[in-house]
Amino acid sequence: DIGAQILGNTAHLTVHGEKGFLLAKASGRLELDHLSKLEPHPLWSRMHGWADWSASASMKNNLLDVVVSSELQGIELNLPPPFTKQAVERIPMHFERTSISRYKEVLSLRYGTLFDVKLVRQLGMDGVWGTQRGHIVFGGNALQSGKDGIWVVGKLPQVSLEGWKGLGLASGSESVLPDIEGIDV
Repeated sequence: DIGAQILGNTAHLTVHGEKGFLLAKASGRLELDHLSKLEPHPLWSRMHGWADWSASASMKNNLLDVVVSSELQGIELNLPPPFTKQAVERIPMHFERTSISRYKEVLSLRYGTLFDVKLVRQLGMDGVWGTQRGHIVFGGNALQSGKDGIWVVGKLPQVSLEGWKGLGLASGSESVLPDIEGIDV
């Protein structure tokens, strides 16, 4: 058991290795104020509080897989509906990065029952990861798709298109949003 500082907070880390396989497990607490200092972004101004998390990372044959989970209890999201969240609410968040090869990976993110994302990325000749295909599914489970591009599908109980301005999510060269191929929500 190793004590560590991760994102400005105390964490516990264990590492096991055997026959070319390495497994690291960690747990700690994320304080959003620390995160906003480390990686400034306008979106962080709408997120406050802290939450406990757990993670694991495994490596075999130079392929890295990562899993991060949290109940997000203690974090408040001041975002437009349906993304608003009170600090007392428990909403399970689960992230996975699965290496298919040194040049291909699958990223998965599930946020309660609200959305499930699965993206297939490939490392380009320029050294930049690009998204080949994926699904962002509201109210359901994302399956791997054979279609190129990113597809947004599903059902939302409500959605507000107001209140997103100034959060650094706009389209263009500095966008954090991917290019969307189609939407059916």
